[in-house]
Amino acid sequence: MANIKDIIEKAIKDSVQNNVYKTVYKEPIVSFVDADNELFTKLKEVAHKDHLMPYELLEGAKTVVAYFIPFTKDLVDANRSHEYVSPRWALAYVETNRLIGDINFHIKDMLGKKGVKVSTLPATHNFDEETIMSKWSHRHVAYIAGLGKFGINNLLISEKGSAGRYGSFVVDINIESKEIKSNERCLYKIDESCTYCFDNCPVDAFSFDNFDRQKCYNYLLEVLDSFKDIDALCDVCGKCNCGPCAIL
Repeated sequence: MANIKDIIEKAIKDSVQNNVYKTVYKEPIVSFVDADNELFTKLKEVAHKDHLMPYELLEGAKTVVAYFIPFTKDLVDANRSHEYVSPRWALAYVETNRLIGDINFHIKDMLGKKGVKVSTLPATHNFDEETIMSKWSHRHVAYIAGLGKFGINNLLISEKGSAGRYGSFVVDINIESKEIKSNERCLYKIDESCTYCFDNCPVDAFSFDNFDRQKCYNYLLEVLDSFKDIDALCDVCGKCNCGPCAIL
């Protein structure tokens, strides 16, 4: 289908630029990957044993689209300097999740009118509450699409940094994609020169061979009580996402 790739990229970028929320963003990054990419099958090993395959989200899945909506340095600085969690950061978390929902709804409606089927999942809170792991990890999908590599904080670091939110969806048409070889951007993995994310976790959830998801999530639930006026699902911290790799 002619120009469908350009249509999707423009729709995502326009949606971010013209959003109705208070949060300000940098221009998003969009990538496309074949739904039959063999790395999807490996997600059952590295992400969740029941991680969904693209064809389980959409019959006839051909392409997975992943995108990253980057935060600004100003927003990262606000959370870095705040003694607790910056209200601006908490609001950005909620608003960006809503924006991803808006984008996916718009894409689904727009492409549906062109005869293209689209399947989407929420930006967050689609995880297994026992393992605290998602059955469709937008970050892992974005990794497969070449948008970045994981740092030691388990966050995907894109060419614009790790501070922001990832979204993705599946379509039933072939869209040309090219292999994107992401550079290593985690300073610890490069030369062990940075442990900012470990040092600034308020509950010491990180170690070099483990990430205590339950300890992290329990803290997020505590934080939630402080931000219920923003949203009932405002379980957010982000202190591990304010280091040198946050904004690139």
